[in-house]
Amino acid sequence: MAWDVLQCARQLVAADIVAEWVMTDADTYAALVPFNMVQSVRFYGLDHPIRAAMHQLLGGGADDEVKARASQILEALRKAY
Repeated sequence: MAWDVLQCARQLVAADIVAEWVMTDADTYAALVPFNMVQSVRFYGLDHPIRAAMHQLLGGGADDEVKARASQILEALRKAY
């Protein structure tokens, strides 16, 4: 529910939260399934900030697992409405 509130309020901090989720441990990431939570971010104007956060992770010194997760989020953003 908190994620929905952030989206509806169009809070840019949502991008930071997605980045935190991407960098969490595998079990937490699997439980959150954040790539399913970004399906409507374009409607709320959050797709560009989240996309920028994911590109920042991809361009940084992140490990391969984090880069794979960031790519998952980017793919979900491409399909978002």
